[in-house]
Amino acid sequence: MLQTLNRHSEAVDTYRKYLHDVPHGPTADIAWCNLANSLRQLKDDGGAELAYRQAIAGNPKRGPHYANFFRLLHSQKRYDEARAIVDQGRRCAVEPAMVHRLLEDKSLLFAEQMKGAEALRYADMAIERGAEGARVHYLRGRASALLGRLDDARPEMLRVLQLDASNADGLRALAMIDDARGSV
Repeated sequence: MLQTLNRHSEAVDTYRKYLHDVPHGPTADIAWCNLANSLRQLKDDGGAELAYRQAIAGNPKRGPHYANFFRLLHSQKRYDEARAIVDQGRRCAVEPAMVHRLLEDKSLLFAEQMKGAEALRYADMAIERGAEGARVHYLRGRASALLGRLDDARPEMLRVLQLDASNADGLRALAMIDDARGSV
């Protein structure tokens, strides 16, 4: 509750107290992950990393722990480590939404590294498994653009904007695609 109210300092204190009092409680792994999320909001990435690792050690079969830790590693451009975390998460994820998210995360990693074919492969895998949100279509369009397939990229960005008309990444990408197509 404190976390959702953006009262992260208080949330950190509460999670730490719980983990001190009940270090092996039934939701200790979730408390570690939530602690990490609040520490990130407080710009304590080192503490957050340790807490994410504790969450994963406490329950290595909980996909959201990996997805949350991925965001930290991605923000730090630690792509190889982030890829390993995504792969670990994919091995244990069972809920379709989590599977989609982790496949999209892997697509994002490859896009960030300018590896269009790999990025497209994972975006397509997410779509094949039922992903349909703006993020997966953005990633598919971005990967297509990286491969020089602007005629494939443009409809994906239009789909992004159909799903989320104010999507800044989609708007920017569509403008870049149209500019590139106009100069060809």
